[in-house]
Amino acid sequence: MYDPKLNGTDDETYSVSEDTLDEYDLTALLEIALEHTEAKRAWGTFSFADIHTYMGADSNSQYGPQMGFSFELEQLLPDMLTPAENYCTPEFWWPEDRSWLVWTDRDLNGTKVFGSAAMIAKIRASEVLETIDWHP
Repeated sequence: MYDPKLNGTDDETYSVSEDTLDEYDLTALLEIALEHTEAKRAWGTFSFADIHTYMGADSNSQYGPQMGFSFELEQLLPDMLTPAENYCTPEFWWPEDRSWLVWTDRDLNGTKVFGSAAMIAKIRASEVLETIDWHP
């Protein structure tokens, strides 16, 4: 279940930029997302801005490659909580079975989640996650 003091940490260990999910939202979202996939691994990409800001890409190139990477779903949060200079969740990430997709939009300061009706209903019912409908 959702624990705001996950791993005995507090807010200071996970400093968030505007284009990433914070610890509480990521914890709550992952808990729901893991219930709606059989996959253990996921794919993700960072935004071009994140590649430069967080990944140290060559600042002389206009964009650089936006490469996909694979990771263990259950390892995403612990990796984000590991002390480091910068923290950033992928811009797009989805399980290998493609049962859902998470898109953190830098320009709209929000995260969109696409998934089954049951998954979206559970997200809407979350006491942690704030939701709005994008379509009437």
